[in-house]
Amino acid sequence: MPDRSLTFGEIATIAGRSERTTRGWPQRYADFPALGARTEKAIRAWLKAHPGVAGPPARPVPDGGPDRRLSLSRYAVETGRAQSGLYQYSRKAERAGWPERGQPGWFPRPGDDWLYRLGDLVEWDQARPGQGA
Repeated sequence: MPDRSLTFGEIATIAGRSERTTRGWPQRYADFPALGARTEKAIRAWLKAHPGVAGPPARPVPDGGPDRRLSLSRYAVETGRAQSGLYQYSRKAERAGWPERGQPGWFPRPGDDWLYRLGDLVEWDQARPGQGA
């Protein structure tokens, strides 16, 4: 990652926590790097000084690049998730008119082939409410 201030999503990826969790760190930890100083080097140093904060990713990330196309069933098998839960999130997003990324209820939209982009599913899975600690 470049030497610039990172987003909470990028910090979450490094820390193995959800974006929602990392957003609370500035209020919870007085020594958390300040806005503008949250470089990869600073975040990694902070995480090293706080070993109990970082954790493993909540779900394994399937092999393949972010543009790999796969079904929800295949994603469920490769991540150990229940297929029914993924389909429920998908149907809920469809009923809501496919909310934009970052909005409540966001879930990746399938392509015309009814397959999903792996990068979008991983992003959703790692940032959804309830992930992280």
